[in-house]
Amino acid sequence: MSLKVLIVAMNSKYIHSSLASWYLKENCMGQHDVHIFECSINDDIGKCVSQIYDYEPDVIGFSTYIWNIEFIKKISMDLKKLLPATVQIVGGPEVSFTYDSSLDIFDYIIRGEGEERFSQIIDAIWKKEVIPRDSHDFILIKDLNTLQTPYTDVVLAQLGNKILYYESSRGCPFSCSYCLSGVFSGVRYLPLERVFGELKKISLAGIKLIKFVDRTFNANENRAFSIFSHIIDNFEAVYQNT
Repeated sequence: MSLKVLIVAMNSKYIHSSLASWYLKENCMGQHDVHIFECSINDDIGKCVSQIYDYEPDVIGFSTYIWNIEFIKKISMDLKKLLPATVQIVGGPEVSFTYDSSLDIFDYIIRGEGEERFSQIIDAIWKKEVIPRDSHDFILIKDLNTLQTPYTDVVLAQLGNKILYYESSRGCPFSCSYCLSGVFSGVRYLPLERVFGELKKISLAGIKLIKFVDRTFNANENRAFSIFSHIIDNFEAVYQNT
């Protein structure tokens, strides 16, 4: 019997969408029943807890950022009381680089890029295998092209007027001491052919606002110019008719 997995995305505003959550979902291997619950930190905590509780998940995954970490901790503590058997997994920037005892409420911690590790943990839970709660290793996915695309028809159909976030590369060529993006030097790129294909699919879906989340989008000037040219050629033709 497969597990019921709920990936919880706490956005800073209603208009935002969660790219990380959809990457996690689409890269979950196996036959598990994976869903995403999105809300914002401006929503009522009690209502969010109630909606998560109604789903009765076997596993909950949280993606943490500076704007939602405290909100998620509060929700997690309430859910521990209501769903004591549910396994809680946490990842994201706010748990990847630092640790404090308040994180003990979570059953597993993922440091770094979570697509592969999240799937591994779920499979281990399903098989009743014992695995470390926290490997303490910062995970980097070397070949981004091995990841399944998060820009599925389901995602694009439900976005509405929300912002779509797009990522064509990960990493940074610089090592600034004040920035977490510079902890691991080097940039990993998606192939341009894949970027062009995904952007075309997004444009045909009629998405109005796209934001690139690349840390250094124009570090490679020729690549940036190619992407700009593709956007101009494809998006302009679509939106002239809308």
